[in-house]
Amino acid sequence: MNIDEQRRGYESFFVASDAGKHFMGKLVEMIEAEHVQAENEPERARDHAGHAKGMREVLAHIKSTVTGGSKPA
Repeated sequence: MNIDEQRRGYESFFVASDAGKHFMGKLVEMIEAEHVQAENEPERARDHAGHAKGMREVLAHIKSTVTGGSKPA
């Protein structure tokens, strides 16, 4: 699969479909929830911050691919 095919596929799912929009919104909700948990559980803050970072990396990859940023991994 070349980058243009990947971009079109990501756009059709993550941008155009209701399921993809729901997924993207859910990722944002999960990131926010991890930050709240980090504040509420200081002894596990590093774990929650790490979870949030991983989810942000997924969002960044999707957005980069859709917008034509640097070549995704």
